[in-house]
Amino acid sequence: MQHFPLLSTALASTAMLCACAPQGIQQQVNGSLQVSSAAVAAGAIPDKSAGCKGPGISPQISWADPPPGTQSFALIMDDKDAAVGHLHRHYFVHWLTFDMPADKRELTEDLPRQRLPDGTEQGTNDVGQIGYSGPCPDAGSTHHYAITVYALDAKLGLPADTKGRQLLTAIDGHILARGQVLGAYGR
Repeated sequence: MQHFPLLSTALASTAMLCACAPQGIQQQVNGSLQVSSAAVAAGAIPDKSAGCKGPGISPQISWADPPPGTQSFALIMDDKDAAVGHLHRHYFVHWLTFDMPADKRELTEDLPRQRLPDGTEQGTNDVGQIGYSGPCPDAGSTHHYAITVYALDAKLGLPADTKGRQLLTAIDGHILARGQVLGAYGR
């Protein structure tokens, strides 16, 4: 299995459009957000967070203090080796959350697949389920996953059945900072 080191860096530290930003984000982002995960610390998604070998529990994710003006956070986990759609291709989304409170700094491991008591919403992943869906690439392959956390200048107020493309459209123009953790999973 191929591994790469944990990356918990900002995608943009100066005013520039980042080529590594998820497809659909057109906004220039100046701020960085330190993001980390004990579960993905070795650069690999653990079996317990996989959808085909383990129970498929969501990994723990934490982030540092955001820039001033942050009103909420959003998170998208996508598979950089699996694109879906015919005309408007996007990466396969395994997990999306939004409207996380501005004082929140962590999503704990094994989140329930529903709205959380603090108002955090979990959208519909590309498997068609609310909440987290663990990686399960084809046998003999390794895929690479990005878990990106966005500090936003607004609460979005989107419905729970929001999908990845809808969330990307909603956050564009509201991103104050972003950061991500990268992990690989193979079988």
